[in-house]
Amino acid sequence: MNINIPNSGLWLKSLLMIGVLFCAYHTGAQNVTFTAQAPRVVSVGEQFRFVYKVNAQGTNLNSGSFEGFTVMSGPNTSQSTSMQIVNGKMSQSFEVSYTFILRAQKEGRYTITPGSITVDGKEYNSNQVAIEVVKGQASTGANGSSGTSSPSGSVSSDDLFLRMVVSKREVRRGEPIIATLKLYTKVNLSDLGGFKTPSFNGFWSESLQQASNLNFQRENVNGEIYNAAVIQQHVLIPERTGTLTIEPAELTAVAQIAVQRQRSRSIFDQMFGSYQNVQKVLASSTLNITVKDLPAGAPAGYNGAVGNIQFNATLDPSTTKTNEPVSLKVTYSGTGNLKLIPDPSLKFPSDFEVYDPKVSNNYKASASGFSGNKTYEYLLIPRHEGDYEIPAINFSVFDLETGKYKTMTAGPFPIHVDKGAGGEITAIDPGMYKEDVKMLGSDIHYIKTNEVKLREKNRPFFGSASFYLSYAASLGLFFVGLLWMRRQRQRNEDEVFMKNKKAGRVAQSRLKQAKSFLDQGDRNGFYKALLDAQWGYISDKLNISRGKLNKDNIRQELSAKGVAETLTNQYLDLMNRCEFAQFAPGGGEGELSGVYQEAADLIGKMEGAFK
Repeated sequence: MNINIPNSGLWLKSLLMIGVLFCAYHTGAQNVTFTAQAPRVVSVGEQFRFVYKVNAQGTNLNSGSFEGFTVMSGPNTSQSTSMQIVNGKMSQSFEVSYTFILRAQKEGRYTITPGSITVDGKEYNSNQVAIEVVKGQASTGANGSSGTSSPSGSVSSDDLFLRMVVSKREVRRGEPIIATLKLYTKVNLSDLGGFKTPSFNGFWSESLQQASNLNFQRENVNGEIYNAAVIQQHVLIPERTGTLTIEPAELTAVAQIAVQRQRSRSIFDQMFGSYQNVQKVLASSTLNITVKDLPAGAPAGYNGAVGNIQFNATLDPSTTKTNEPVSLKVTYSGTGNLKLIPDPSLKFPSDFEVYDPKVSNNYKASASGFSGNKTYEYLLIPRHEGDYEIPAINFSVFDLETGKYKTMTAGPFPIHVDKGAGGEITAIDPGMYKEDVKMLGSDIHYIKTNEVKLREKNRPFFGSASFYLSYAASLGLFFVGLLWMRRQRQRNEDEVFMKNKKAGRVAQSRLKQAKSFLDQGDRNGFYKALLDAQWGYISDKLNISRGKLNKDNIRQELSAKGVAETLTNQYLDLMNRCEFAQFAPGGGEGELSGVYQEAADLIGKMEGAFK
C-alpha cells in the first residue's frame, strides 16, 4: 500500500528537524566541553589514536605538543548528532571528533600538552594527556588479544591473572584503606563466572565500586602492556590491631585463544585462523596488612574517630518559652571514618524533654575513606521557666597527617526560658513515650464535687464468695498480664530477636524492589537488589554485620544452626551466580524471572529451616 504525504507535511517535518538540529547545536555551545583521549600505555613502534572531542562546532584547532611521537595522519574530522525521547522529554547531543594517528618513537613517559579550539569567539583548552611508552612487543589488538597462538590450547598465568591492590600495607587502627581487585589480560575473554568474593575479616568494609560492565584500559605491568579492568573496589577500615589477612578472591574466566593446526581443515581456517575457548580459574594473592594501634595519650572521651574531621554544634534559639521547641545541631564533617563515629554523649537539663535525634548522613565513600558530613539534630522542649545551660561538648580525633590527637569544643550553651501561654508541666510520667507527651497541665478530667447518693443492696457484694473469686481471678490476670508485658518488653528491647523475626518480611520487601527493576528491564539494578536481599536476609538471621559476613562464615553458621548442607549450597550458589551475572552478557526476561523465583523460593525454605 502506498501512502501519500502532503507537501505541507514534508515541509513541516523538515522545519522540525532543522529546529531540533539548531537547538542541539546551540544547547551544546552554551556548555562547551573539549577533551583529549588516548591510551595510557603504548609500545615502541605502535600506532594509536589520539582524539580531541568537542560538543559544538569549533574553529582554529591547535593540538598540543606531540614530542616523542610521529604524526602518521590527522586531524581526521567526524561529527555525530543524536536525539532521545524518554518519558516525553527530548534530549539532544552533538559531538565533533578530531583524530590523529600517532606512532611511538622510543621508551619513556610523555605528556601531550593541552590543545585549544575556538567556539563562538571564545577559546577552550583541553586536558593534558600522559602516555607511557614501553619497549616493543607483539602488537595487542583492540579487543585485548595478543595475536599469539597456542598449539596446546592453554593460557599462561602471564597472559591472564587476577590481582588485589591496596593503597597501604601498614596503617593505624581506624585508618581507611582502598582495596581494588583487577583483572589483567592479554587474550580475548568470552565469559566470566564462578566468582568468590575476598573475605575482609577484621575490617569494616563498604563497596566503592562493583563493575556491572567491565571497562578495560591499558596498563603497564613490569614493562608489558595488559588490558586491565576493575572487578571490585572497597573501603576497608581495620577494627583491630596486628596482622590482618585479606584472603584470595577467585574468578573463572573463559579465554578465546588462537590455536595452530598442522593441517587446516578449510579455507576459512587458513584465512582467519582457528580459535578455542579455554577455561581458567584465577585467584588473587593473599595480602597481609599490618595494623598498628593508635598512640597512647588519647583524651578522655575519645570515641575512635580517625582522619581529618571537624566538629561544631549550634543551638537555635537560645531564648524561648516553656513548651516551645529548641534545636541543637551537632555536626561532624571532613574525611575519615565518619560512618563509624558513635552518637555524641550529651547532657541536658532535667527540666527539658529530649526527643531522639534526627540523624542526617551526607557523605560518600572515596579513596580517602568517607567524605562529607554527619549531623545530629536534637529537639528539646523546656517545661519550666528559668535559666539553663547545656554543658560544653568535646570531640577528639586522631589526625593522621600530624600523628596527634586533636580535641575540639563547642559550647556551653546558655538557654533562657520565659513562661509560655500554655503553663508549666509539674509532673511527667517517666514511663510515657515521647509522642504521648502533651500539655498535661490542661488535660486532667473534671472531678465531680456535688453530693453523691449511695444505694445499699440487699445482698452486699463485699465479703461474698463472688467477691473473693473475682478478687483471686483479677489478681491472677494481673500477674499474667505483668509477665506478658515483661516478656514483650524484653523482646522489643532484644534487637537481635527483632531482626531475626523480621528478616523474612524485610527480605520480601527487598525482593519486591528487585521485581520492580525486572519489570523495568533494568538488569543491573535487578541483580544488585537481589543480592542485597540475599546478603541482608542472612545478615539479619545470623546477627552478623554485612561488613563481617563472608561465604565461609555463612556456611559455618548455617551448619551450626542445623540448616541442611544441600540448602546452604543452593543458597550460596545462587549468590555466586547473581554476582557474576552482572559481568556476563545480558540474559532474556525469562532467565531473570527464573532467577527471581529461585531466590524467593530459597529464602522461603531458609525461613522454614530456621523455625
